[in-house]
Amino acid sequence: MEPLITARAYPHVIMAGCLLHCLDGILPALTMNRLRHELPHGTVGDLARLYREGRLAGLPGVGLGAIERIRETLIAASLIEPADQPVGASRVVTLGSHAITRDCPVSCLYVLLPSRAVTLLICELPHGTVSDVITLYREGELAEIRGLGASGINRVRTALVVSGLIEPDPCLRSAPRSAS
Repeated sequence: MEPLITARAYPHVIMAGCLLHCLDGILPALTMNRLRHELPHGTVGDLARLYREGRLAGLPGVGLGAIERIRETLIAASLIEPADQPVGASRVVTLGSHAITRDCPVSCLYVLLPSRAVTLLICELPHGTVSDVITLYREGELAEIRGLGASGINRVRTALVVSGLIEPDPCLRSAPRSAS
């Protein structure tokens, strides 16, 4: 496997001791901005440790898609193995010391979704719970939230399924192709 090289002005192999800015151009800009904000003096090794400890989901604005991109990058840099899963990885997502349940306020979804999506949900449901978000999803009313869009709705659905708060919708699976 080829080593992962920075996309910066002075290319070098990415290693655990590299500062997070070495991942500029490799991870999306929004993810990098979040990581720099939360880990101002962090290294790529710190990022790998947070992934292994299952603590990336606790960083505000770092959603499931960002965590998957970080995972792929850490694998490419040979800092984690493809089979590595965060400690305690399961379908129960936690925020600090408690599991996220249907009774949690909408703000608990920050560990599952991008900040923008959660902010839009909070504006729509200022005193709402995760259960209210599930109801909006099931009734097809998430599409009425201005700015959420199809991608945001898909992220909400994926986050709710991955966390075990709802079951996958069999209607959303692609139909088997017929042999022609």
